[in-house]
Amino acid sequence: MLIFSFLATIKSEGIEKNDSSREVVNEYFNSINKKDISKINQIITDQDETNLLSSKLNYIDKITLKSLERETNNSLLKSYTKYSKKSMDNIRIYKVKYKVDYTAPKNINSTYESWIYLCRDNHSSKWLIDVFDM
Repeated sequence: MLIFSFLATIKSEGIEKNDSSREVVNEYFNSINKKDISKINQIITDQDETNLLSSKLNYIDKITLKSLERETNNSLLKSYTKYSKKSMDNIRIYKVKYKVDYTAPKNINSTYESWIYLCRDNHSSKWLIDVFDM
């Protein structure tokens, strides 16, 4: 999976509480905590990513989503449309901040910031996570 790295000043703003793409992100983090690979497979686009994630789950005790902000930078969205071939209406990008408590070695906890990309085929289809470099 292609991972994007951008060096830019990004303007972010909060998102609506009823946005179903936001629910998918929360569901993803909850599924990681439950170590529910089957559920994760239902909300990501690249099923091959589950093998990599499955090996990471062995080392994660708990993951906590600290913040979730919808990205509104048009240049970032347009760059992603070239990769995904989706219209801007069918793409959501969030800047996420999350904390990971690892199982080994004990007492290692880290907080990370990253972008998570979601896409859908059309307005009636479900949002899926396309890119998240965890």
